[in-house]
Amino acid sequence: MKLDLERYTLHTRILWLMIIRLIVITISLLIGIAVKEVMFGKFYHYIYFYYIISLLYIILMQRARHVQFLGAFQIAIDLLAITSIVLSTDPLYQVYGNLFILVILSSNIVFPKYGGIVTALLSSLLYCGTVLYNYYYFEQVNYHASGEYAIYVTYLYITIFLGVGYLSSYVSRMLAQKTEELRQLQEQSGYVFRKINTGMLIVDENGYVVYANPAAGRIIQHDTEALLNMHWHCLLGINDTDGAVLRERLQRGQEVEVRTRDRLGNEVVLAATVSPIEHPLAMRYCTVLFRDLREQREHERRLRDTNRLGGIVELAATIAHEIRNPLTSLSGSAELLLERIHEPDSQKLLTTIIHEVDRLNAIVEDFVTFTRLRSMVFQHVDLNEVLTELAVLLYHNRRFTPNSKIIYRELNQPLPVVIDPRQFKQALLNIGLNALDAMPHGGELEVAIDPAEQAEMITITLRDTGSGIPADVQQRMFEPFFTTKENGTGIGLYVTQQIIESHHGTITVASDVGKGTLFTIKIPKTITQE
Repeated sequence: MKLDLERYTLHTRILWLMIIRLIVITISLLIGIAVKEVMFGKFYHYIYFYYIISLLYIILMQRARHVQFLGAFQIAIDLLAITSIVLSTDPLYQVYGNLFILVILSSNIVFPKYGGIVTALLSSLLYCGTVLYNYYYFEQVNYHASGEYAIYVTYLYITIFLGVGYLSSYVSRMLAQKTEELRQLQEQSGYVFRKINTGMLIVDENGYVVYANPAAGRIIQHDTEALLNMHWHCLLGINDTDGAVLRERLQRGQEVEVRTRDRLGNEVVLAATVSPIEHPLAMRYCTVLFRDLREQREHERRLRDTNRLGGIVELAATIAHEIRNPLTSLSGSAELLLERIHEPDSQKLLTTIIHEVDRLNAIVEDFVTFTRLRSMVFQHVDLNEVLTELAVLLYHNRRFTPNSKIIYRELNQPLPVVIDPRQFKQALLNIGLNALDAMPHGGELEVAIDPAEQAEMITITLRDTGSGIPADVQQRMFEPFFTTKENGTGIGLYVTQQIIESHHGTITVASDVGKGTLFTIKIPKTITQE
């Protein structure tokens, strides 16, 4: 790619060199004819020659594979042509020797590194040759100057040629260096503008966008090109009733919070600032910087929920401890009375008491599990054994009906993992019990392991054929205390998610109403304890 760019650049330089050469040579020779009263026939052939050779250059440029050779060929032709002009005139008293300077400058454009110096040396040698030739062998020219004058003029020309060659090469190298630095700076600044997560708009004095970086398009869900020529007030949604106040604060350089809507109609919360571009050569442009506050707001919400849940955890732990012992006493006493009392109505009442006490115990157990989330005890265990115990617990649970079926196929070899077996099993049990609740008339619950999906990750899936979960419920099902069950606490799935995340894992759900639900859990084989 770089070679193609260099070839294209050199090709363009040579093309412009051809055009400029024709213009300069034609004007120079015609002015020479008019001012110096030189016979036109003497220079007509040179003009004619240059126009013909230019046509030849055009043909060669279409076919030449080596553009550098074509550039060197043109410079060589120029040197020979100017040498011929100087030979046909007096090199000491005529100004046509200065045409060598044009070749030196043009060669330096084509070959910036050493073209000027090399061409200056060749021009010096050719000019010296024309002086010697005219001085000693050109009989028609009657020199009135001494040899010292010829040497002095030749010295001046050589000094000028070499000076122009050196200075032009130096300027070309400096220009190339600064151009490369500017290109790198543009690339670096462009890379920064493209990669930063802060949206940036450059707007003109009328407020219309002339540049937008990719982050601006990502934040407000628009194509970057579509943002151009739009008014930034409309993009950031500050044309409402509070727009005047916001604009005044922005003009003072303050960061303000604005609310706009993306292309999909979703509300986007932004923090925006406006800064003028202060440069004497720049128009009245301004930069508008804005960042997405949605993640920050979500983090703040989670922090508030965490603080709120911290208090609930402490309260739940106290209540669970205080209620658990009386419930155990009530359950035990009711079971003893049930054995001693044989009157049917009394036995029915005692059975109801025992059932309700069991339900209260289950609720208390949920809260106890909720309060234990902060303490994890990681151990090396066989995941096969954990899932086998899970299948046994689900099979013997009262929610398991005769028409239900649990499918689990053990792996042929142990699968060692580092987990908290008690809490991890509780997380899977919560999902399994919800699956059984979703299949009141029976169905299949399949538990499977896919250890080969990733080298360091294990995937566990729980798939049921139950009633499925609606989309609106899926969005909130992992929130604490959210439940759709009449007697639910809304803690089970929240506890499950927290346990999985404590194992540095992830949990996702996919469900179709009426077809079933799939939970996918991914955990690493080993845990780095912090």
